[in-house]
Amino acid sequence: MSDPRLIAAFDLLFTTARLQGLAWTIIDFLCVFFVLRIVDQIRLRFRKRRARGRWILASLSLLGLPAIARVENRKGFFEIEAVCVTLQFVALLLCTFDIPCFLELLDRLEKLRSDGDSSPEQVAQTRN
Repeated sequence: MSDPRLIAAFDLLFTTARLQGLAWTIIDFLCVFFVLRIVDQIRLRFRKRRARGRWILASLSLLGLPAIARVENRKGFFEIEAVCVTLQFVALLLCTFDIPCFLELLDRLEKLRSDGDSSPEQVAQTRN
C-alpha cells in the first residue's frame, strides 16, 4: 500500500470508524444505563438492593472510550470495542435474573387495573 491516495483513504476510513465506535459505545452505554435504572426501580419495589455489579460492568465499559479514541490499528480498535460491548451485554444479561420480579410487578399492576383502581396512589402501594 504505497499509493498516497490509498493511505489517505484508509486513514479517513479508520478515523471514521473510530468516531463511529465512540458514538456507538456511548449510545450503547446510555441504553444500558436506562435499562439498569428501570431494573433498579423494580428491585426497590421488592425491597431488593441495587445490582451494583451490573453498574460496575457498565461503568467499566466507559473506560475503553479514551482507548478507542487513541488506538492506532484496526486490530486494537476491534479488540477494545469487543471488550466494551461485552461488558455492556453481560450487564444486560444479568438483568434477566430480575425478570420474575418484573413479571410479578406487571401482574400486580394488571390486577389493579382490572379491579378498576389504577390511581397513582394505588400503584405506588404495590410494594411488599
